[in-house]
Amino acid sequence: MARHEGHPRKGAWRKLGTLSGPSRSDEPATLCESRFEGAVVGVRRSRRSEEPFRESEERFRLLVEAATDYAIFMLDLDGRVASWDEGARRLFGYTDEEILGEPGSALFTPEDVRSGVPERQLEKAAEEGRAEDERWYLRKDGSRVWASGFVRPIRDESGDLRGFAKVARDITHRKETEDKLRESEERFRATFEQAAVGVAHVSTDGRLLRVNHKLCEIFGYAWEEMLRLGMEDLAAPEDQEADLQQARRVLAGEIESYSLEKRYLRKDGAVIWANLAVSLVRDPSGGPQYFIGAVEDITERKRIEEAQRFLAEAGDVLSSSLDYRETLSSVARLAVSSLADWCTVDVLTEEGSLERLAVEHPDPEKVELAYKLQERYPPEPDAPRGVRLVLRTGEPDMMPEIPQRLIEEAARDEEHREILRKLGLRSYIVAPLVARGRTLGAISLVSAESGRRYGEADLRLARELARRAAIAVDNAWLYEQAQREIAERAWAQEELRGSREQLEVILKGVADGIIAQDASGGIFYANEAAARMSGYPSVRPFVEAPADERLGKFELLDAEGSPFPLERLPGRRALQGEEGAEEVLRFRAVETGEERWASVSATPVFDADGRVHMSVSIMRDITERRRAEQERARLAAIVESSDDAIIGKTLEGTITSWNGSAQRIYGYSAEEAVGRPITMLVPPELPDEIPGILEKIRRGEKVEHFETVRVARDGRRLDISLSVSPIRNSAGDVVGASTIARDITERKRTETALREVRETERQRIARDLHDGVLQDLSYAAIALEVTKLNAQGTALESELQEEVDTLRSASQDLRAAVYDLRLADELDQPLPRLLESLVDRNRAMARDQEIRVEVEEGFPATPLGDAAAELSRIVQEALTNARRHSAARNVLVTLKVEGEELIVEVADDGRGFGPGASVGVGSRSMRERAASLGGELRVLSEPGNGTTVQLRTPMPGSSSRK
Repeated sequence: MARHEGHPRKGAWRKLGTLSGPSRSDEPATLCESRFEGAVVGVRRSRRSEEPFRESEERFRLLVEAATDYAIFMLDLDGRVASWDEGARRLFGYTDEEILGEPGSALFTPEDVRSGVPERQLEKAAEEGRAEDERWYLRKDGSRVWASGFVRPIRDESGDLRGFAKVARDITHRKETEDKLRESEERFRATFEQAAVGVAHVSTDGRLLRVNHKLCEIFGYAWEEMLRLGMEDLAAPEDQEADLQQARRVLAGEIESYSLEKRYLRKDGAVIWANLAVSLVRDPSGGPQYFIGAVEDITERKRIEEAQRFLAEAGDVLSSSLDYRETLSSVARLAVSSLADWCTVDVLTEEGSLERLAVEHPDPEKVELAYKLQERYPPEPDAPRGVRLVLRTGEPDMMPEIPQRLIEEAARDEEHREILRKLGLRSYIVAPLVARGRTLGAISLVSAESGRRYGEADLRLARELARRAAIAVDNAWLYEQAQREIAERAWAQEELRGSREQLEVILKGVADGIIAQDASGGIFYANEAAARMSGYPSVRPFVEAPADERLGKFELLDAEGSPFPLERLPGRRALQGEEGAEEVLRFRAVETGEERWASVSATPVFDADGRVHMSVSIMRDITERRRAEQERARLAAIVESSDDAIIGKTLEGTITSWNGSAQRIYGYSAEEAVGRPITMLVPPELPDEIPGILEKIRRGEKVEHFETVRVARDGRRLDISLSVSPIRNSAGDVVGASTIARDITERKRTETALREVRETERQRIARDLHDGVLQDLSYAAIALEVTKLNAQGTALESELQEEVDTLRSASQDLRAAVYDLRLADELDQPLPRLLESLVDRNRAMARDQEIRVEVEEGFPATPLGDAAAELSRIVQEALTNARRHSAARNVLVTLKVEGEELIVEVADDGRGFGPGASVGVGSRSMRERAASLGGELRVLSEPGNGTTVQLRTPMPGSSSRK
C-alpha cells in the first residue's frame, strides 16, 4: 500500500470496533423519566387537598399503564413492592398478587443480594436523588434479563421520604448484541495478532494505524517504531509507483482490492520481497475509512526462483561451447550480475599449477586491482582458508561475514592491507570444481559493495553451480583429448603411402634441397638445390661422392656454434624410424670459412611390413632469414634504446604503465605517474583532445602519427608525435589504450630496410625456382622420355609415360608459382593486360581447351595496384581448376563493371558438380582473397552444365570498399 497525499477524506477513518455514539433506544427512557418525575411532583403538590391528590394519582396511574415497554413500580421505605404496572408484569412475570408486599430484592440475582446491591441502590437514591442501574435481574421463571433504569426517591411536601420509584427496561437483546460484538472483536484481535502474515491498518494518507507482531517481525521494527512510520518509509522506491496506482483505483471505486509482489526495505537495510494484498474498509455512507493490507514475506521463494533461473542460464552457457575457458569466463560474468560482486575461476593445469581463468567485477579498475593482488601476493599453498584449502580438501569454504581483524591479520605489508581495504570484501564462498572424483579447480563468489551475507542457501547454489561447471570443463578436456588422438591417427595414416606418394613428397619440396636415402643411408636422389647447398656444382658428383667426402667439405655446427653430432642428423634419425626429426644447422665451408644456415627435416617412409624403406630429407636455406632475424634484433635494440615513450592507460584515461623513456621525456617517475589521469600531460588549451582520442579507441580505431603538444613535470611544453592503439583482452574487447611517442624517421628507415629484404628474398626465390628447379624437372622429363623410347612396346612404357606426365604437371604448377612471385613486378600494368598474359600461359598448359578473355566497355584501363595481384591470383586458381577438373572445351574470362563494383567471371562448359561436392583448398584460398578485397565470391555449378566462378568487389579507391 502507498501513501496518498491530499485525499478529500483525509482523517475521516475510524478504527474497526470503536464506533460509538448516542442510541435512539435510550430516548424513551429519558422521556419516561421526565414524565415520571413530573407526575411525582404533581402528586406531591396535590397533597394539599384530597381531590387534586386523587386526580394526580389517577394521572400517574394512567402514565404508568401507558408505558408498557418499561417496568415502573413503587417501593416503600422497607424496600417492598408497593405498586406493579403492566410493564413490570411483562418484564418480570409476576402478577400483582404475587409480588405486592414482597421485598424488591426478589428481583435481584442471588449474588447481587448477597453483596447488598438492593440496599446500596436505595441508599444512593435517597442520598443523591437518583441511582442509575444496569444489570442482570431475576424473572419469576428463574431466567435472567438484562435491564437498565434508575431509582428515584419519593418525598412529601415537607421533604420527608415516602418511598422509591423504580423504572427498568429490558435491554437483553442489546446486551447480547454488544457481547457478540465484543467477542467478535476479541476474535479479530486474536486473529490479527496471531496471523501467519503481516497485517496492517493503514490510513488513506499512508500512515500505519495498527500493525500485528508478524509485520514487525518481517520489517525488523518494534511495534512503537512501526506506528511512527508510513508505508512509503518501508517500500523500495522502484516499486512505489505501481502500488500507488492500484491504491488510487481502489479509492476511486474502480476495483475492490488488489495484490502484487514488491520489494521492501528492512530496518537493517536488507531488501526483502513480499506479496501484498490490499482491500479498503468503508464507512456506512460508503466513504473510505482505512486500508487493510496483508504482507507475506516471499523472499525465500524469490531466492529459490532466482537460483533456479540462474542455474538454467548457467546451464545454457555451459552447454553452448566446448571452449571451457570462454565458457567459465561467461559463467563468472553471469554470477556477478546475479550472485556476487566478485567472481573468480581458478583451474589446476596438467602440471599442477594454479591458473586464474577469470576475474569479474562491474568496475574494470577493481578487476585490475584483483589481478595485481594475485600477482604480488599469491595465496600460500598451505593457506588455512580460501582457494588453496578447497583444492586440498575438495570441500567448499564459506565465511558469512569477513571480520576486519582477519583482513588485518592476512595483510603481508601496508600495500597489501591497502589493496584489501579497497576491495571491501564482506562475505565469500569458494566451491570446488569436482568431476569423476578429481578436483579440477575452484569458483569463488565474493560479496563487497552490496553488503550481501552468504548463507546455507547460497552455499547450496554455489556447490550446484560448481558441479555443473566441473562437468562442462571435464567434457571439454575429454573432447580436446579425443580430437588430438584423432588428428594424430590421421597424421600417422597419411604417412603410410606408396611409391607414388614418395615421389609427391619429393616434388612438394622442389623449392628446397631434397635428398632421398635408402635404408642403408646411401643417397639415390638429390636435386640441384641440395647439391649447391652441399658445395657441389651439380647433382651427379654429389650423389656419387663418398659419404666421407661430402661430410669433409663442411664443419657442422649447431645454432650455438658447437660441433653437431653426426648421429643426430635428421636423415640418420629418420632411418631409425624417428618421425618429425628436425634440426637447425650451420654449415661452415672448410676452404673459405663461409657460413650458411639451413633448416633440415627428415621423414621416414615405411614399406608394407612397417620397416623403414627410405628417408626423405628437406634442406631449407634460411641464411637470409637468419640474417633478417639478426637485423630485426638489431632494429629492436635500436627501438629499445631510442627516446620513445610507451604509456598504457585505461579507457577512462588512467595511466597503468610508464617506461623509462616516458620518465626521461616527461619528468615523472613511474610511481608518480601510474594511477593518475593522462590529462596531467595535456596543456589547458587542449581539453577535448584526450576524450576524442579515447572515444576512437573505444570504437576499436587507431590514432597514428598524431602530432600534438604535451607538458612535462617542470612545465616545459614538448612537441610529441603519438600513435595510440586499443588494447584488447582475450575476448577481443577493448580494455585500454597504448600510447607510443616515437621517432618517425627511424621507423620509416626500418620499414624501408625490411621491404628491401623481403623484395630481395622474393626475387631470389623466383630466380632460383625458375633457373634451378624448373630446369631440373625439364631435364628429368627429357631423360624419362628417352628412357620411354627405349622401352617402347613393353609394359614399362605406360608407367614411364605416367611419370613424365606427373613431372610436366609439376613443372606447370611451378611456373605458376614463379609467375605469382614475379607478379609484383607487373602491377604497373592494367588488369586486362595482366590477365591476357595469364591466359596465354594457361593456353600453353591446356592445349585442348579454348580460353578467351572479354573486356566489357567501362572496365578500368589504369593499373589497380595490389588489388590487381589478388584478382590475378583468383583468376589463376579458377583457370587451374577448370584445366585440371572440369574436362571443359571452352573457358571464358569476362571483365565488367556494374555501378561501383568490378565483376570478374571465369566460366567453363565442363562437367560441373552438385551441391554435395567438397570444397578444396583452392576454393577456400579464392574466398579468402575475395574477402581481403572486401568482395564476395560465388561459385555456380550444375552437373553437366559447367561451372561459373564470379567475383564482385568494390572498385579500388571507392567509398564502399571495406
